[in-house]
Amino acid sequence: RVPKNINLNKESDISKNVNYDLQTDFIIEKEISEQNHTLKKLINKRMSDKSQDTFPEINRHRLLSSKKIIFTGMGSSYNAAQYGSFLFEDLLEIDTKVEFSSELKNKKIIDPQQTTVFAITQSGETADTIEAIRNTKEQGAYVVSIVEESNSKAAINSDSYLLLETGKEISVAATKTFSSTLLMINSICMYVASLLGKDNLTIHKVKEDFANIDNNVQKVLDCCDYDYQRVSKFISESEKVFFIGKNLSFPIVKEGSLKIQEISKINSNSFIEGELKHGPNALLDKNTTVVSIIGPGDNIKKSISCLREISSRNANIITISFTENEELNELSKYNFVIENNNKYIFPILAVIPLQKLAFMSALNLGLDPDRPQNLAKTVTVE
Repeated sequence: RVPKNINLNKESDISKNVNYDLQTDFIIEKEISEQNHTLKKLINKRMSDKSQDTFPEINRHRLLSSKKIIFTGMGSSYNAAQYGSFLFEDLLEIDTKVEFSSELKNKKIIDPQQTTVFAITQSGETADTIEAIRNTKEQGAYVVSIVEESNSKAAINSDSYLLLETGKEISVAATKTFSSTLLMINSICMYVASLLGKDNLTIHKVKEDFANIDNNVQKVLDCCDYDYQRVSKFISESEKVFFIGKNLSFPIVKEGSLKIQEISKINSNSFIEGELKHGPNALLDKNTTVVSIIGPGDNIKKSISCLREISSRNANIITISFTENEELNELSKYNFVIENNNKYIFPILAVIPLQKLAFMSALNLGLDPDRPQNLAKTVTVE
């Protein structure tokens, strides 16, 4: 078998003949394609060196006096919240946790006066998240919501709110709002780092890399649809799809699995890479596809060892990695390569192939990716 290596930073021969002036009947495809513009807009506003205070909405005193940070959300917003908790602990070394809003709405907060809650709900109307905002605020925590609409219930009930400004997202499955939320969290992290005097070389390098994120996103988007189409067939023809990752990539594999569930109606689950041998390996067979994300900072040798175990059970493997690697090529049916060594930016880039694969898997199965069965854009009931 000749491994199929797809470098998302290089123009394929087929893509040279493709017209990328996107005209599509599907809203989700259009919203996926808009991400380079929405992210660039957010970068200019929130990470610009021209402005000393990129977050005037935030109460500095309350934020800096907090000894604990809680991120909360549901669905895609929960996955973004989990990314936020990993990021804050990794870059800022602040005690941070993530909570499902459906759980946080009934929880007692320990030392609420020294706690900041970041509540994520793109619509601003998610019932569980609104109740979590009310509960934590009533206890005395400082609550900042991350939303798309300033007149939403979440924004109104919070102490402060931050607008994603992606433009209205119509398709049920979150795409551009998810990537913008990840970028917003990175921007907040950079802001807090500067307030804490942690504006070191690492932070400066991250900021420099983020300045070009729209170009990096465009390269990933420009990968020929033919490549995504042939890979999506493995997913749509599978009985089970597992997504695995670790560290900052884990919230991304959770999001990829959610997209497959939402719009492709395929039995999908996500796992921390090391958890497979503690149960899920029993489900691996030739009818299973495993999607593995390997990002900068991950131990690639351990990931390859895990993939060898998966391969020995005859499962199909698709990888999304930050570098070309012969062993990954050998083990994978297809290996998407996103050449980016920044472990904070890579997850934002890696989610785009997952969005496109979910979209095309839905088309393969004759489903409408804009209107998934039994789902609504905004969950307004508890």
